[in-house]
Amino acid sequence: MSSNDCIFCKIVAKQIPAYVVYENDHCIAFLDINPVSYGHCLVVPKQHVETFADATPEVISELFKCVQQVAIAICKATNAAGFNVVINSGEIAGQVIRHLHVHIVPRYDNDGLTIDKQPSTKLDEAKAKQLVEKLQHMLKS
Repeated sequence: MSSNDCIFCKIVAKQIPAYVVYENDHCIAFLDINPVSYGHCLVVPKQHVETFADATPEVISELFKCVQQVAIAICKATNAAGFNVVINSGEIAGQVIRHLHVHIVPRYDNDGLTIDKQPSTKLDEAKAKQLVEKLQHMLKS
């Protein structure tokens, strides 16, 4: 997808309207048009980046500075008891719009929202050690 076809890039360029709550040189935050809860916002980098894995450390740093500011403001403005920060990275993870974005979902007492969790199984010690070695090797490179 090119940035010309991206709805979030069009919001950044002011080609389509959005309920913008915050903007700086690096990111823009706006209300989600299909909110999960009152105050649900999206924060997107102004630079077109498709997924979290595609973003540079600088983009991630600036994005999360913005996420923190907006999340704090949402809680104060809505009296939310807390919030979830969610990134769906890739189609398999539920990413619908191919432009990195962070959901800030305010949470309220008895809001009925759940974060689905699959039943857990006991961690296999041999597989865990093997995975730790692989990850440590990859992260050193």
